[in-house]
Formats: sequence, C-alpha cells, structure tokens
Amino acid sequence: MPSKEFNKRGYMKKLLLTATALLALSATAKEFDKDASLGSYKPKWIGEVPKGYEKYIHASEEDMQWWKDAKFGVFVHWDPSCLSKAEISWNRHGERPGHSYNPKGIPREEYDTNYKNFNPVNFDADEWVTMVKNAGAKYIVFTSKHHGGFSMWDTQYSDYDIMNTPFKRDICGELAAACQKQGIKIMWYFSQPDWKHPDYWTENHDKFIQHVHNQLEELTTKYGRIDGIWFDGLGKNGGTWDTPKLLKKLREATPGIVVNNRMHSRKDNWGDFDTPEQQVGAYRVDYPWESCISMGGGNWSWLGRNYAVLSYRTSLRTLISCAGGGGNLLLNTGPRPDGKINPPEAANYLKMGEWLKQYGESVYATQGGPYMPGPWGVSTHKDKTVYLHVMQDLNHQALVLPSLPHSVEAAEMLTGGEVEFKQMNGQLVLNLKGELGTSVSKVVKLTLSGKIPALKGIKTAPEHSLSHDAEVKASSENNGKYAAGNLVGKGNSHFKAGAHHKSAWAPRHSDKKPWVEIDLGQDKLISEVLITEYKSQCREFILTAKKNNGEEVELHRGSYLEEFSSKFEPFKARYLKLQVLKYEHGSVQVKKFDIYGK
Repeated sequence: MPSKEFNKRGYMKKLLLTATALLALSATAKEFDKDASLGSYKPKWIGEVPKGYEKYIHASEEDMQWWKDAKFGVFVHWDPSCLSKAEISWNRHGERPGHSYNPKGIPREEYDTNYKNFNPVNFDADEWVTMVKNAGAKYIVFTSKHHGGFSMWDTQYSDYDIMNTPFKRDICGELAAACQKQGIKIMWYFSQPDWKHPDYWTENHDKFIQHVHNQLEELTTKYGRIDGIWFDGLGKNGGTWDTPKLLKKLREATPGIVVNNRMHSRKDNWGDFDTPEQQVGAYRVDYPWESCISMGGGNWSWLGRNYAVLSYRTSLRTLISCAGGGGNLLLNTGPRPDGKINPPEAANYLKMGEWLKQYGESVYATQGGPYMPGPWGVSTHKDKTVYLHVMQDLNHQALVLPSLPHSVEAAEMLTGGEVEFKQMNGQLVLNLKGELGTSVSKVVKLTLSGKIPALKGIKTAPEHSLSHDAEVKASSENNGKYAAGNLVGKGNSHFKAGAHHKSAWAPRHSDKKPWVEIDLGQDKLISEVLITEYKSQCREFILTAKKNNGEEVELHRGSYLEEFSSKFEPFKARYLKLQVLKYEHGSVQVKKFDIYGK
C-alpha cells in the first residue's frame, strides 16, 4: 500500500510541472491575443425581441408543416478542407476569433490555400440529389460557408470562393437547381462566424455584419426557391449579427422560409427549431427540434481514412428514435475531394430508403408519442393510429405498456409476424409472434377508437435505471473525459431526458479486451438491459451477470454492439459486466449501460 507521508521530492516535481504548464498557457494566450485581432469589439446584447420585429422571429405553423412532416434530411459538410483530410474549420491552426485558439491542426498556410487545388471533377448535383431522394430524405442542408470562411457559391462579396478554384463551378447553384428539379427541399447551412475575414470580431465588426447580411441575401435570392437557412452562430447572442433585422430581411425576401435557432441565445427559443448535436434530442412535442448527427463516426467532413461509419441499423434506429421523440434527423455525410459521396455512407442512405418505402407511414407526417421512449423502443402517431417501434429483443415475453386514452380496436404487425393484445387493469399487453421480419424495428400498428389528444407523454420507464449512481469500474479509461463514471453519473438517464448524451466510457487504445462492470451494491431483480455505443466499433462482446455469492452466468454473446436492448426473465444479480473482445477503428466508446428491474 502506498505511503501517505508527505513526499517532498514528488511535491517539488509537481510544482515544477505546474509552473511549466502555466508558462506555456501564458505563451499561448499571448499568441492568441496577438493573432486574434480582437480589437475593441464588444458584442451588442439583445434581450427581448425588439418592438416591431416580433412577427419575424418564428415561421408560421403553416410554413413549418412541410418540415415537421419530412422527419428526415441529409446534411452535407464539404469544402476545400477535405484535401487536408481534416475536420472542416476546426482543424485549422491558429485563432478562432471570438471563440478560442487552436495550437494544433493544419497550418493556416496550407488550410487557407487548399482552394487552389480543389477540383472535384466527379461532383454531380443530380446524382447527389437522386441519392437523397432514394434515401427517403425530404430535404438537404448544404454547407454554403463554414467557420473557415470559404464560400461554395459564386459570391460577389469575397474572392475566397468556389469560382477561384480550378473547378470554377457554382456548387450551391447546381445543387439548388437539382433539388428544385427533383422535388427535394434545399436549405443552406451558413456560419455567421468567419475566422478568416479581416473585419470579424474587430473594431470593424459592424462592417462584417453587413457582409453576413449581403451574403445571405445572395444565397436566398439568386437560386430560385430556397426553403431554409441553418445558422451556426456558435452560441453568440443575436446582437452579434443584428439578428432581428436579418430575420426581417430573410422572411420578407423569401416568404415561408424556415430557420434554426443558432442565430441567438438558445434559451430564448428564437427561430423555428432547436438543434441538438450528435445526440438524439429530448422527448419534446411542444417545440420542433432536429438532431444533427454525423454518420462518419463523429466527424463532419471527409478525413480520408478508414474511420468508423455508423451502421445502417444504427442510422435507421436513430431516425426512428428522433421521430418517436418528436423531432427530425439531419444525418450527415462528408463527400470525398473528387465530389463523390463516401460509398459506405451512400449505401446506408439507400438501405434506409428501402425500409422507408415499406414502413414510412410510421415515420413521415407523424407526431412523437404518445408513449415516451423506453428500453422497449418509441412510438409515433397520427389521427387514430399509433405506431409502436419495438427495438428491444423481447425474448418471447409480452410488451406491457400503460393504457392509451382511447381503446385499441385493432393491431397488426407491419414488419411481419402476428400480434395479440389485451387491455386490462390500466395496461396494454401485446404478444408478438411468428417471423417478425426486420431486426431494426418491429413496427406494430394500433388503430384506436378516437384521436390521440395533446399529451405531455405517457411514461414507459422509471425516471432512473438501477445503474444510476451505482458503483462502476473498468479495465482502463482513456482519460477523465471518458471515465467509466459517465455511465452512471447524474443527469445521464436516457429516458428521463430522452437524449443520448455525448459523455461515454472509452478504454485506452492499448486495452485490447476492455471491460466495464456495474456494481448495484447488492443482489437486485433485473429484467432489462440497454447498452449503447457512441460509434459502431465493437465486433464481439459478452454480457455476464454475477450474484453477491460469486455465482456467474453469461447473459448474451454477440457481434455488433451498437444499441443492445434485451428483456430477460427476471433474475437476481449484483454485478453486470460488459467485456469487449474485438473492436475496430480506434477505441470502443460506450455511452449507455442501463439496467432495469427492482
């Protein structure tokens, strides 16, 4: 056992290391102050909506209806940065005015001159939009300009644009035309921050605001009907962009346009929908939301290497989970430098489209609920119909849910098999039998005697799982950010918030057979287990349970972990252990390990 006595030599070493780190931090801060050119700019602060601008803050219900019904859009992050095989904008070395400083990344001299070699000869807007349409998506959001400042259209307000590349073709113009021809809605992602513009976040910032307004006027008037703007203001208050005046211009010039909420402080709910990032949004049916999630293993743009790509199963389940929570999914891809969509990602989109052709009635033009998400799955509804998306392995057990506001008159399996149901004692009991078809989601269609009224949601899971605040240990941890404690910490209850949280447990890269174990403190009765990966990296795993007396049993052995949800005949155990035997593409990351029972 280590000595607890004061270690003078160790203390002095730590003191020296701390001093060195502070000096390094000070040097970095000085470099930031020197390079960031902050000038005297202080953001103007807007609290309440200025008088006379109230009607421009939100689109009408009628204008929002197409977006609510669509449920599924394709996000595309693409500009010359793909030549550096690095994350768009964020891997640019140096200052990020008004935000932070990046001491690493691609040298600015390289990043900012990539456009001179950008020549995506295989780009075909019609091919892209055909893929989007075949995927079952109803709209596309394309990065017209990211934080790095490069404009992917022919703009008269900057020379740092697509027309000064060897390609010399207006990407945005071609995409807009292809979308309009094929009946797909087009929205522009537009970053108000521009880390390369000389006036941004300086004493000349007011001139930069006019530059933003000018470019957005171009994007919304130059290419025919544009359906929306997806702002990305990095959390800045609307005063930074003169947002009220900007929204007035956009809505007057393009009636019916929809916009997200990233042009003002999120808490004020300006704009038409919220935008949770890299996570399924919380169950919410009183304000529209859209989860933007990257299919490419957490990165937005092309990295030029064999990175983990979300599987078709995970991608489709994510869409279903968003719809069941009351939101949309904006599923991202980062095209290659030659203009082609990454083949594994394109294949996933197309498989999603095949599923949606058969079962899209349970997704499109539905509302989330009435059941809140649970380990079993999610629900959607429209008129007198409720769709249950059962994503749990029931292991031949009944699915038991609270009764609905109206009686169930009929039930059928859309995805194959048969369903029997009973309504008794305030419960709806369903037994799914036979060949149940798709493993992604077993869809049960319920026909009710009346329409579902406006509800906050019917709870189907306890506020906390048994693993909440339990003890946890692991074979290793990558760093503090990926500690095993993330799996049991406060606030990570999936079905309390209805959200997948970004926090996760990840082992060290050198840990070839990592494991994590939940200790419930004593033997408890367990009936359900839900384990979710952040990325699709696990290729073989074992789940075991152990009683307080040491008796151990293997509960499940599988290949792809992704989202493992299973119902069991109730059993007693104190410890549940996940052992990962094989994984690919770096290190496995587990973001949920929830245990349900008594």
